Amino acid sequence: MNTPDLTPDAVVADTLALRRIEPAYQQIASQLRALILEGRLPAGSRLPTEDKLCATFGVSRTTVREALRMLSADNLVITTRGATGGTFVTTPDVLAVQQRLQTSLRLLNGSNEISHDELYEARVLLEIPAVRAATRRRTPEGVARLRALAADVEAARTTPDRTTRSEDFHQAIFDIAGNRVIALIAPPIWAALSLSWRERGSAHSWASIDHEHDQIMEHIERGDEDGAARAMLKHLQELRDIRRPEQS
Repeated sequence: MNTPDLTPDAVVADTLALRRIEPAYQQIASQLRALILEGRLPAGSRLPTEDKLCATFGVSRTTVREALRMLSADNLVITTRGATGGTFVTTPDVLAVQQRLQTSLRLLNGSNEISHDELYEARVLLEIPAVRAATRRRTPEGVARLRALAADVEAARTTPDRTTRSEDFHQAIFDIAGNRVIALIAPPIWAALSLSWRERGSAHSWASIDHEHDQIMEHIERGDEDGAARAMLKHLQELRDIRRPEQS
């Protein structure tokens, strides 16, 4: 057994080391990011001028600009020119958020950090509670919209639009459920799945899916939560069965 070296030189060498200090522009970006995310700098508000930020943090204009570039890359601020220009906190945009999430999911899926099975399981975890909520919160107008969308899916059965029409049906369920978070998260998951999964379903398979849409709609219309949940689970399993990962 080796005896540890407890000489001052050894203790210092083992214990002390220079720690890399976070660059000033990163510290500035982090502090401004926190103010934005906490709502203390609300959407649409103008950030202090570069000169004021330089004075506040005691740094150069170059450092401030690099910090603002980081925030811009995260879509937290936007800079405009002209007499009324400046750097403003970005107003949230649902489509932009969905696009960023979709891109991230596709990258993670493409690098095998997340699997197709996990993406499909996420659909189940989101869509079963959603269809239950939609059943509780249904309205005649919502049911009529589902009926029209189900007809659109059936009409597009033999066209390339069938997947998009099917997603519209599911999106309508989220709208009826009234949960905007689920409605935001689900479409990027669909898109991540559609990128690398090829459809191999027959006309019979898609006819079955049309029937499942009708069943889901009928359970919602009757106020049958359990029936709607069972029908949705069966439907998602059917969708999974007619799609398979592309073979390399």
